[in-house]
Amino acid sequence: MVGVAGLVAVSVALAGPRKGDVVRVERSKSSRADPLLLCQQYMQQALICHGASPRIGSEIWLIDESGVRARARVRDVEPSEIQDTCGIGSVVDVTYDVIEEIRPINSNSSSGGTLYGLQGVEVDPDNTRTPITQNRPTGTRGYVNGVVDLDGDGVPDIVRSWLDCSDQQSNAPQIAGKNVTAYCLEYWMRDGTTWTSVKRDIAYLCR
Repeated sequence: MVGVAGLVAVSVALAGPRKGDVVRVERSKSSRADPLLLCQQYMQQALICHGASPRIGSEIWLIDESGVRARARVRDVEPSEIQDTCGIGSVVDVTYDVIEEIRPINSNSSSGGTLYGLQGVEVDPDNTRTPITQNRPTGTRGYVNGVVDLDGDGVPDIVRSWLDCSDQQSNAPQIAGKNVTAYCLEYWMRDGTTWTSVKRDIAYLCR
């Protein structure tokens, strides 16, 4: 049996907000179900991801230096026509459909920044951003290739860097007529003043 309180709650919900009421719209936050992944947009509604692929149907946030642009759903994942030089899918093109546009989306932002796709961490739609200045924080290694400020305080929380992958070269696939080189993308996360490597993706370049 439904109690009186339950009936009142249902009645209010069906009636909708009264005139003059302040209604707070809660935007969904990203799920940690998907692995941490940062991809870069290189053409309209297409991201390029190195070493790992998002799941088709998974949600991904589109972010630049101004903040979160949109929440999107991955439509398709294919080996990159431009950068998958080995033809084995270690670099992929990701197309998506926008679910919710929060700010106008540009393939390249007006201030010279880059649009990124991010998943695998909790995103704050009001504060998360990817700073244009991407200096390597003390405690990380490699050439910085992506920085995320999750809470908008101006301090990086996630860094993606390119690293020497010579220790992985023995695991590189053998492709007839091609010289295959392994390269690594290391993901770092900050806890206070300490940076920890949390993930490494491996991709391959063929010449």
